[in-house]
Amino acid sequence: MSSSLAKANPAPTVLLCGAGSRGRTVYGNFILRRPDLARVVAIAEPNPEQRQSLALEHQIEPQFVFSDWRE
Repeated sequence: MSSSLAKANPAPTVLLCGAGSRGRTVYGNFILRRPDLARVVAIAEPNPEQRQSLALEHQIEPQFVFSDWRE
């Protein structure tokens, strides 16, 4: 993708709801491999250990890490 096209079409931002099989393994890993296609900007996960681990993987600031999708 050319740099001018990338600036015109920035990667969409994503909230990962869940750090389980799909959230972390499928979507999260795909986004880590292809940051040109999407970027994780927030995480919602009820399990504190999984939530923190996923936040670290995607370098999410604490104010965008939630224990519930309704937050």
